[in-house]
Order: sequence, then C-alpha cells, then structure tokens
Amino acid sequence: MSTSHQALSALITRNGAVPEAVNKLAQFLVQRALPNTAYATADQTVIGTTLAASSYLVIANGVGYNGGKAVVGGRKYRLEGRLFTTSTASNGLKFDLGASTAAFGNIRGLYLGFASATVAASATVTATTTALSSANTILEAQIDVALEATDSGSIGLRFAESANSTGVILLRGSWLSLTEIAS
Repeated sequence: MSTSHQALSALITRNGAVPEAVNKLAQFLVQRALPNTAYATADQTVIGTTLAASSYLVIANGVGYNGGKAVVGGRKYRLEGRLFTTSTASNGLKFDLGASTAAFGNIRGLYLGFASATVAASATVTATTTALSSANTILEAQIDVALEATDSGSIGLRFAESANSTGVILLRGSWLSLTEIAS
C-alpha cells in the first residue's frame, strides 16, 4: 500500500525533464506542505483483545531529505484520523499508535469514540501506547494528536476488541494523515 507522499514522489521522479533543483524543491514542498495520508482500501478484521497493527493505517515512508522515513527525529507533527468500525456493545473497540517505529518525546492529543452522534469514549493521549478502550459501541473514532519525534521511523495504528467476542472490523475509508509542523 502506498501513502500520498509515495504517490506524489513517484510522479515527481517520473518527470525526467525537471531540473534537479526543481525536483528537490518539489520533494521538499511535498514533505513539508502536504499531509502524508494512509487510507484503508479494504476492511480489516481483528478477533480478540490483543492489539494488532492495521494493514492499511501505517505511514512508513516519506519523501525528500529524510531518508525515506515518514517521521524524522527532531521534528514536530500533527496526526489526524478517522476510524470507521463495526464495534458493538458486546465487543467494543480499543486502539493506539503502538504500531509506530519512530520514537516521540512529547505527545499531546485526544481520541474520541462515537456511537452515532454521542461521544461514547475518550482518551487523553500522552504516549503511542495510550489507548482508547471502550466496551461501548464505537462506530467512528477521531484522532487528533501533536507529536515531537526524537527518532525517525514510521507511525501506525493498532486495534482490537475490548472484550473478546465476534471481532471488530476497521472499515474501508478509515484514514490517518500526518503533517509536519514548521518550527
């Protein structure tokens, strides 16, 4: 699966008539000005309460001067996302950012889980392993987190049921979007 940065980088590289300086500028703009987005192109099911990495919602690659890493140590980022699920009151939902290989020294944010228009669960995020965990029905979850990277790598979502039952499905159309914050 490719992220938006990988697709844009391939497009920039394919245009061989562009001078190297213009190519570097384009890659820099893609890296710093545009979010790097991962999108679930199919449903994914997890049965059980052990958190499992999403096959789709991992942002592992970037472009430009960062050695191909999505997250670069010493830089600041904002991660936003929407998760759409089939969670029910018998199985619930839990998720975190524990599928990340990058290290972070400062994380501040919020997860919100919704059953229809009502907030059914929330979590204040201070680490990649901070989870939203709810035995309630969660049909949509919102992610809004500010991150300060201390080491380069990827950032990714893990999810599971809160109570082992029939499984929880992360639905096609769920997404994560990572944007570097200029500092």
